[in-house]
Amino acid sequence: MDKNTASASEMLALTLREYLGAIVVGEKTYGK
Repeated sequence: MDKNTASASEMLALTLREYLGAIVVGEKTYGK
């Protein structure tokens, strides 16, 4: 993930982290 990541990919990363305990690696995202 990086500053150009937005929308659906942010939601996917959030869901994986919150519900499955996944570790999300990368930079701050676009923030949409």
